[in-house]
Amino acid sequence: VLPLQSTVTMMSQAAGGDQARTMRALATSTGVSGIVGLFLNQIGGKLSDSVGRKVMFATGPVMTIISALTILRSKNLAAVMAAKVMKDVFITFSGSVMCGASSADIVAGAQQALMSTYLQLAVGIAVIAGPFLESILLKLGRGDARAPFKAMIALSTIQLFNNAILLPETLVQSKRSSLDTFFKSLASLNPFAFLKVYFSKNDALKRLLTVQTFQNCLDGKVTSDLFQMWARNQLQ
Repeated sequence: VLPLQSTVTMMSQAAGGDQARTMRALATSTGVSGIVGLFLNQIGGKLSDSVGRKVMFATGPVMTIISALTILRSKNLAAVMAAKVMKDVFITFSGSVMCGASSADIVAGAQQALMSTYLQLAVGIAVIAGPFLESILLKLGRGDARAPFKAMIALSTIQLFNNAILLPETLVQSKRSSLDTFFKSLASLNPFAFLKVYFSKNDALKRLLTVQTFQNCLDGKVTSDLFQMWARNQLQ
């Protein structure tokens, strides 16, 4: 969430200042991010069972650096959209998804539930702090929308060093599955497996999933992007 406002600005610049075109690009890239994420989270999760967690933890910062550099250097809207999709998908996968998998490697039961709570708390703090940090960077950069992306590159470089050098591997070799098992598992890949909830007998879970789905649709990322664009143009 660090370049929340800046992503809108950079995409608007790539669209030649056309707000309608910018909003279509934002909506499209956000939708594609969700679809790609459904597949990547399953494929990447299964692959990490074979190659280990550290490789996947390192993938996120690398892809973030590449996407940020693309957004900084490219004036092509399609390239900026692709970079946004790549950034959104891999930040989530290499962050919360891999953290959840790693926590399952080292703790179980009540401890795992507690660790999951701490993880969600950390994510919540980051979501709240991100826009404030971005505002500070924009102020220091005199409104230059590139400043948050440069900061993201710096932070991702530090994260890459930490994940590659200091972060321990939680999935020991003896517990890993073979690559053959991974490739065979792709045949049963189902990104919509969560729909099985509606065929279960747990009515409370069905209602919770439905409410959360509609909430995400109504209060989604595109809505916040639209507000950021309106605020930038109307509030001086």
